Amino acid sequence: MNSFQITRLPELRFGAGGSSQLSQILQDRSLKNIALILGGRSFKQSPAYDRLIESLKKAHIRYTEFSVVGEPSPETVDSIVATLKAVKDQSRTEGVVAIGGGSVIDTGKAVAALYTMEGSVQEYLEGVGTRKPLGTRLPLIAIPTTSGTGAEATKNAVISRIGPSGFKKSLRHDNFVPDVAILDPELTISCPPEVTAASGLDAITQLLEAYTCTRANPFTDGLSLKALELAGKGFLTAYRDGRNLVARSQMAYAAYISGVCLAQAGLGVVHGIASPMGGLFPIPHGIVCGSLVVSATRFTVSRAMRMDDPSEDSVLKRYARAGMALSGKDAGSDNGNAALLIKTLERFSTETKMPLLRELGLKESDLSMIASKTEAKYHPIPLTVQDIETILKDRY
Repeated sequence: MNSFQITRLPELRFGAGGSSQLSQILQDRSLKNIALILGGRSFKQSPAYDRLIESLKKAHIRYTEFSVVGEPSPETVDSIVATLKAVKDQSRTEGVVAIGGGSVIDTGKAVAALYTMEGSVQEYLEGVGTRKPLGTRLPLIAIPTTSGTGAEATKNAVISRIGPSGFKKSLRHDNFVPDVAILDPELTISCPPEVTAASGLDAITQLLEAYTCTRANPFTDGLSLKALELAGKGFLTAYRDGRNLVARSQMAYAAYISGVCLAQAGLGVVHGIASPMGGLFPIPHGIVCGSLVVSATRFTVSRAMRMDDPSEDSVLKRYARAGMALSGKDAGSDNGNAALLIKTLERFSTETKMPLLRELGLKESDLSMIASKTEAKYHPIPLTVQDIETILKDRY
């Protein structure tokens, strides 16, 4: 059994309609002035937004609203913080509420932290800056409106700059986990099918990678397998019928647990690839995961089937158990259940029309560069740069 340690988790409030508790939660914490960070369109055009604003006004909670489109850049975070810091005296910001997808919640984390520090957020990013985060931040409440990254349960905020010298790096500290995560499946009903698909496959990828990675542990094993089971039941239903609240609830929980598990265990090669690819090209994170999870799993299972490991916790057995959980079936053998996993992922990817890499604008010559920049240190089998390039070419 691996050694492991469990870091803090947010207070979790789960249930349809749960976002109506926000004003009371803020009042209970004596937060009268907040930064309200939202996404671009879907939530703001829904009745839930109107109800939220009305409840804040009734509770006499002042708010400064910001909209975040796409993945947050250092400039986005710095600009929001500069606006908030310009306000003085009784209207100073006392807390941050982030309502949206993973990018919105990551922005909220970064804003809450940087508000208490000096300089640009870029100075504190791993592998980019030279300064260490202090671990201080404003109170933070995260309310996801998509079911994907599980950012409401993690301690890092992913910040990106896209281009030839781009990056996709984390602002990270144990104290950056939100104080409260409100999972209200009703808020995900307005999530468009294509976002439902990409975010859902991101969550499934995170659960699969956390369960099979070299840092997997008993705490995350049970959580990830049950969440894979729920995702297997809810994913396609949520994609086909966005108003199905049972499916939306299953995916909301699965996404949250995917965040818990990645934070307490680790991830594999798909997320290793997503980091440099997301920095070099303007491709949404969920699309990268949804596009690559099949080829990465197929490659890894093929290698695992050739490994001579009779143990009860072999790589092949882990993929087999994941296959049973996600498919809801038992093929009767490890090889059969691992094959079930691949077939299930293929079905999910095909029905939701996940694009090939060439359709995302990548050239074949880009693949070797991406492979050379990929880290996959927790992947269950060792991978060479050529192995990673093979995974990429399989999806090209």
